[in-house]
Amino acid sequence: WTLGAGLAFYYNHRPWDPDQRLDEYVLQATYTTRKQGSLGLDSTTYLSGNRHFLQHKIKLIDKPSSFFGIGPNTPESAEEAYTQTGVGLQVAYQTMVREGLYLGPDIEFAYSRLYDETPGGLLDQRAVIGAGTTRQVGIGFLATYDSTNSRLYKQRGSRVQLGGRMHHPWLGGSHAYWGASLQGRHYIPLLWGMVLAFQLAVRTSNGDVPFYDLEPLGGDKLLRGYSAERYIAKHLVGGQVELRYPMFWRFGGVFF
Repeated sequence: WTLGAGLAFYYNHRPWDPDQRLDEYVLQATYTTRKQGSLGLDSTTYLSGNRHFLQHKIKLIDKPSSFFGIGPNTPESAEEAYTQTGVGLQVAYQTMVREGLYLGPDIEFAYSRLYDETPGGLLDQRAVIGAGTTRQVGIGFLATYDSTNSRLYKQRGSRVQLGGRMHHPWLGGSHAYWGASLQGRHYIPLLWGMVLAFQLAVRTSNGDVPFYDLEPLGGDKLLRGYSAERYIAKHLVGGQVELRYPMFWRFGGVFF
């Protein structure tokens, strides 16, 4: 069993400016009955009246997971249980180069150690990249275009982000590989406060990618309903459409 909790804090340091975007700080924690868990902090801070913004993600993990193999045709019977421990840090800083368009660097550091719980499996034999102990050190870039309304509940506009990151032993990592992604969201306001939201994600990677850094089909943000552990691969295209609608007081609903 796993228990989880989250805390989100939003701050507007220019309340007199209707276009000021809100700083966001999200803390998430989990704990299992096997005395394992995770702790993560994600933040976005806007500076100088939205002209710059800083993002960072910090995570500490000691959690059980499953590995089924790589690709779309892996059988359920191939499941291997393992525990992953480690720490990760990602920092991105972007500057506005024209209205709504931001550019900037992106760096990542992660250390991971896997404890295989399926004797004789691929992870136990170190036959999969990422088994054992690995270090990930990467540098890259991000380009973001954002024309959405500045408040929490997005009602109109688009947000598109293009990014790429390279990992290599000469940076201090264990493996050489690269990844790129294109993610887009578009919001259309409808009658009675309803919003039609579109999302598209295209992600690709190449080289000696640790299996836990491959692209998952599913999770809690895209293609919900699939476990993020079940299918992983080097390339992914996914999308979804949501109809968001107000219900009563602060509550709303969504069809996706």
